[in-house]
Amino acid sequence: MENQRNFSWKVAFAVLVFIPFFVTSEETTSFEQDIALLKQTLSAAHPGYARYIDEHELEGQWAALTLKSKKKSYSNLQFYTDVSRVLASLRCEHTVADLPKDLDAQKKQHFLPFTFKLFEYRMFVERSTLSTLQKGTEISHINNVPVETILSKLMPYVSIDGYTDFTKAGKIARDFDLIGSAFEQFFAPVVLGVDKYPDSFEITLRDTKGTNIKVQSIEFSKWLTLAERPYRLDFKDAVSVKFIEPSTAVLSVDTFVNYRNPVDPDLLFLSIFKELKNKSVEKLIVDLRRNGGGSDDAQIGLMRYLYNTPFQLVDGGWLSVKPLGDLAANLTSWDRAVIDFDKTVLPLETQGYRIPLNQLGISAQTIEPAEYSFEGTVVMLTADNNASASAALMAHIQKQKHVTLVGEKTGGNQGGTTASVIAFLKLPHSQISVRVPLILNRYNIDNAENGIGATPDLFVPQTLDDWLNNKDSILEHALSMKL
Repeated sequence: MENQRNFSWKVAFAVLVFIPFFVTSEETTSFEQDIALLKQTLSAAHPGYARYIDEHELEGQWAALTLKSKKKSYSNLQFYTDVSRVLASLRCEHTVADLPKDLDAQKKQHFLPFTFKLFEYRMFVERSTLSTLQKGTEISHINNVPVETILSKLMPYVSIDGYTDFTKAGKIARDFDLIGSAFEQFFAPVVLGVDKYPDSFEITLRDTKGTNIKVQSIEFSKWLTLAERPYRLDFKDAVSVKFIEPSTAVLSVDTFVNYRNPVDPDLLFLSIFKELKNKSVEKLIVDLRRNGGGSDDAQIGLMRYLYNTPFQLVDGGWLSVKPLGDLAANLTSWDRAVIDFDKTVLPLETQGYRIPLNQLGISAQTIEPAEYSFEGTVVMLTADNNASASAALMAHIQKQKHVTLVGEKTGGNQGGTTASVIAFLKLPHSQISVRVPLILNRYNIDNAENGIGATPDLFVPQTLDDWLNNKDSILEHALSMKL
């Protein structure tokens, strides 16, 4: 979900690697060295390191992690899990840890044989490889642990932006950024307290008999066949339009990820909006509910066709206040500009060293509407899994008089995210890779509320009954709205 942009210092993202520089005693464990490196790097490079948590509290978390890592039986999976909990406390969705290759390979062999939806701490089968588990079947326990307990235990390990804690449930069910979901990532070490991913699961159904079923785990490739959308969907394959009636159309954009197989967003949207104009469409429903973010060029490419006046998405960007110091000598990339750049020549403000707008790329530019920008009524559909670039678009465009947001509260942060240039720090002992955002953005939104995403003008939640009956109440409300 990284919100990547063409950074004019010719750095798409910096790759951080470690060249040993610690002087350690015999009592210092390898895990402690990893912790020290991670703590120093985050506190020096991350511009939102203590944005939502007191730095003294963070010091306590690092100290507790260091103490725990001294245990002789402490495993790499336990270490990964504990690191993830510290990172989640930063409340930055882009700051997460990736499993080392060996553990990731193990996990990919041990997925639940079904996907699920969560409604108010209740778990329901969505799709399954088993005929005994149909859509809507409620799961009450897994391995004799109540679902409510499972969810409560997993929540602290899920990274979100600001105060959008309500989005954690969706990530526990599905989070392709973690290659699967937070459930698969953390259930074994957090809930079961084991160091290996289970070959099978004991499932208890919430029925009159409390039926127990033992199910075998499946491979990630098979689990993906149950998913509602392709894994790592690209922007070029994520855009479609449907004409509902003579004056109404639905435009779906399921991701803004345009950096794996990039296309020109303007060329993609041009033919669609030409057709909307030729068919005299007066109401356009823009469905972004499956869009978790992605690239600036795709995000702004859509905005050009929805705005009727010039706009600017971002009006500020900052680097961290603290100097990298000796860490800079241990950081490498194919272009060291962002690492070696002397940020102290920039104006120092409360948020950090301010980056000139002309160095922030397309997001900080004044953008003119496209020739065929839509001139009618726009109804934009929102969901709790919207984040990063999609949530920023929603919060920004909501100020336009011809736009109405309908649906659920979103993730993301209208007060600005730490994203843009994402660095990767590989911890030398554990081989865990940690994503470290290097820029704090501020969106050009009047009276932006820090720590929350977009709040719809018309709140329409997806209910359990709607889901069970394949009813799309959010879309129905949008269709019923008068021009």
